Amino acid sequence: QRRGRLGLSPIKSWLDAIAKLKSPSEMLTLLARMERVGLGGLWGIMLDQDMRSSEQWRMYICQSGLGMPDREYYLKDDAESKRVRAAYERHLEALARLAGYGASEAASRRATIMRIETELARASMRKEDTRDVDKIYNRMSLAQLAKLTPRIDWAEYFRILGAKAHEVIAMQPEFLKAAERMLYTHPIEEWRVYLELQLISDMSGYLTPALAREAFRFYGRALMGTKHMRPLWRRVLGAVSGSLGEPLGRIYIKEHFPPEAKRRMLQMLDDLFEAYEARIKKLDWMSPATKKKALTKLSMVARKIGYPDKWKSYTGLLIKPDDYAGNALRAAAYEHKRAMR
Repeated sequence: QRRGRLGLSPIKSWLDAIAKLKSPSEMLTLLARMERVGLGGLWGIMLDQDMRSSEQWRMYICQSGLGMPDREYYLKDDAESKRVRAAYERHLEALARLAGYGASEAASRRATIMRIETELARASMRKEDTRDVDKIYNRMSLAQLAKLTPRIDWAEYFRILGAKAHEVIAMQPEFLKAAERMLYTHPIEEWRVYLELQLISDMSGYLTPALAREAFRFYGRALMGTKHMRPLWRRVLGAVSGSLGEPLGRIYIKEHFPPEAKRRMLQMLDDLFEAYEARIKKLDWMSPATKKKALTKLSMVARKIGYPDKWKSYTGLLIKPDDYAGNALRAAAYEHKRAMR
């Protein structure tokens, strides 16, 4: 297959940028550039509704940087955590081998990544705490964020992102402090190793068939228990739908979902929400404060039926028939730019 022949060349410019890193400040610049195209880093930045005021939109900064989905996989010593952790370490070595490294170098890179990610895991908030609004709603100005992490130039970071942020919600402030410290205590050589394999992992589904199979072996089979990998056409359809869902959906809607069907469903939703609100207000076992929180959560539930009232425009998005990985990155960059407007 053509993807097999291309190898890692579709992401060569990013690999070269990682290989050239010489300092934490250069790494921060690269992290911002990578975030613009949907690639992972030490934290994630997103624009979303205010948790306490659904009419407002806020910039959120959340913990990230782990290759496994939960901090506990790195830290616990129960049988399941040990099994997943061992599978992940094998996965990291396999990725390094597929990237062209020999057995000894692959093992060394695996050890470096596990050392960094385990430290990030220790600094990460527990999953149950990430669901507690009181713990993650830490609204602060950019000046306060700069005071929290003085060695990170957030104004420059947001400028590169194309984000006009005057204040943010730092969901895990202690994690940000730890990540900043790690940026300056781990040698840049280690960060190059970490970012290289993180990039290859993020893009594995768009690169060689061998990388896609390896990603499935860990994330699909070892982690989720899925026995069989989806055929290529289904994976590609999922990727296209994820990047260009509205243009594809618009074709389906035109044939199978008339406006009257949407109107009826929205009316039914209005009736349901009114009933929920009335029921919550009448609950005698729920305190006034808890009722207020429940009603706030209810008001924040988005009502999306069928299709949007205004379709997204994709004018200017470059899609090439022979650049699967590039198309994914350009589509992610396009959506990022749209979100930051």
